[in-house]
Amino acid sequence: MSQIDIGADQDRVDAFNTEHSVGSWVRYWTGTRQDPAKSGQTRTEAQLLSGHTPVVWVTGHGACVALTHVDVIPGQPEDIEDDSRDLPNLYAAAERVGEYIAANGDGIYDVIGGHPLYARDLEALRQAANDVEQLREMLLNEREAHAKTIRDRA
Repeated sequence: MSQIDIGADQDRVDAFNTEHSVGSWVRYWTGTRQDPAKSGQTRTEAQLLSGHTPVVWVTGHGACVALTHVDVIPGQPEDIEDDSRDLPNLYAAAERVGEYIAANGDGIYDVIGGHPLYARDLEALRQAANDVEQLREMLLNEREAHAKTIRDRA
């Protein structure tokens, strides 16, 4: 392997470590990217494995994972700043909840202070959000049609 390749690999490691701290949430693949993804938190900085492969160690997996098989999950949805109190787009949030349920299946997800959170609770909220979005689109279309009718009469 040439020095140029090693330099590029080290640049990738350095960039990853500059942009993402230990403890960042990631989606990772232990086989091909066509396999189901897993998620966890980085437990080390990225490093070069044997001087040639950029890798990071992730919770829930006993070996390192090549950075080519790691996607960092943003701390907030793309349309929300990290220090903001704003809420994300309802439809986009519902889509993320749907993806979460699809990846994790049915059943109980968490219990905090004796209060359980079930997959079906999240699914009910996701469906309600989708219903609200469809109603919003219908109302916007009706408003546009009404405005066109008024313009046509004038």
